[in-house]
Amino acid sequence: MKNSFIVKLFSVLFISLISLILSDFCFAAQIQLVWDPNTEPDLAGYMVYYGTDPGVYGTPIQIGKDPSYTLTGLTQGTRYYINITAYDIYGDESDLDPLIEVNGLAIESPGTATLVSPSETITDTTPTYTWNAVPESSWYCLWVNDSTGTKIKKWYSAVEAGCPNGTGTCSVIPTTEVLGSSQWWIKSSNSAGYGPWSTGMNFTVPPSGQTTLSSPSGMITDTTPTYTWNAVSGATWYQLYVNDALGNRIQQWYPAADLGCPDGTGTCSITPTLDVAGSCQWWIQTYNRMGYGPWSTAGSFAAPNPEAPGGATPVSPSGTITDTTPTYTWSAVSRATWYQLYVNDPTGNKIQKWYAAADLGCPDGTGTCSVTPSTELALGLCQWWIRTYSRAGYGPWSGGKPFTIQTPLPPSATTQIWPSGKLTDTTPPYIWIAVAGTTWYQLHVNDSTGNKIQKWFRASEAGCETGTGTCAVKPTTALAAGSGQWWVQTYNGGGFGPWSLPGRSFTVSPPGSP
Repeated sequence: MKNSFIVKLFSVLFISLISLILSDFCFAAQIQLVWDPNTEPDLAGYMVYYGTDPGVYGTPIQIGKDPSYTLTGLTQGTRYYINITAYDIYGDESDLDPLIEVNGLAIESPGTATLVSPSETITDTTPTYTWNAVPESSWYCLWVNDSTGTKIKKWYSAVEAGCPNGTGTCSVIPTTEVLGSSQWWIKSSNSAGYGPWSTGMNFTVPPSGQTTLSSPSGMITDTTPTYTWNAVSGATWYQLYVNDALGNRIQQWYPAADLGCPDGTGTCSITPTLDVAGSCQWWIQTYNRMGYGPWSTAGSFAAPNPEAPGGATPVSPSGTITDTTPTYTWSAVSRATWYQLYVNDPTGNKIQKWYAAADLGCPDGTGTCSVTPSTELALGLCQWWIRTYSRAGYGPWSGGKPFTIQTPLPPSATTQIWPSGKLTDTTPPYIWIAVAGTTWYQLHVNDSTGNKIQKWFRASEAGCETGTGTCAVKPTTALAAGSGQWWVQTYNGGGFGPWSLPGRSFTVSPPGSP
């Protein structure tokens, strides 16, 4: 039974291939063997037979259960014939089968690659790496260090590198970018092991170069000129630096895409909104991921001399008002970028503050400017002024504009609208006519149980702060069933207004239960 089992056990044994496997060790000439393993539980190992003539083998090599083995110490280029048997835990061995005998050439580890390019200074951040092919090499490892450290470490088959026959040159183009000072190496490999690393080759990917300025130059009439310069290959950003007669005016980075020169060819241009004045100088600096490029040579031009803005004309407030925090309105002034508001009330100077024209709604110097400071003024005679400003200097103060804040008269009575008559809603909205000058309204509601609501509401809460139209509130207090009545009283800084009379009556009749 044992012998018949062994015959069955090894009748399925065969060598599947002679494979090329990369290893971290360098060998002499060798052959790598791999075969399908046996699955019988009493398998103990394999015997490897080999020789230089078919069916003629020397002493076999006994190995364990691993279905692979590397024949080493062979003569390169010599053809060897190989057969495998299996043996079990009882010491029984399968017969040699000439049908599964294989043959293969012994080979050695490949030699050293010679690098070709890149070298010295280049502009491409993803260069093509080229080297001389190595005979017998089936794989190549590319190693690249740049200014940031190890950037590429990757294996390529000789087929991928375009040199499967081991002749000519090999080349690859990795997608990984390299930056600054770099060095690279190639290591070859085949089934016999690794070849040595090549000698390192140095190259540099420098920052983008220096640009040449085009315009503006000489005398110009525009205070916001367009700046134009030659694009620089590899530059992804450009810094514009401009000094005018009043000092540094512009210092701004722009991406190449925003300048119309993303591919580093042609011209770049930008028109900043900041104005310049008088004698000016400007420069451009380039930049990419490798670092900053050099500044350009300075360009010069002369813009129109700046003029200080004119005076503003106050519009309101004026005359007699009742608002202690009025809105100040004046005519906008061409070229003015800032305005100073100065206000005196009976207690002395109350407001002295600068506002940007953009914050006042008049950035282009046309129309009107307005602002509503939160500072409250005292009752009585007040006066205010406006002064303009631009980079060219201060404009004149406007003439003073007097106004008087007096105590407002108490407001008049309002008229109720709703609720009235029969109601089914126990929390109805209360609606009445708005009264000019009223800042507060008091709602008073009685239902069948007595006084139910007595509450003050700001005019803004009731939606009628302008004193026109209707006011409306909806308290959450529920009214009891039965008859009720309600009133509204007005109020402002001048005092209490009268109650709305007569009270408006209503009857609450909630729907019954189903």
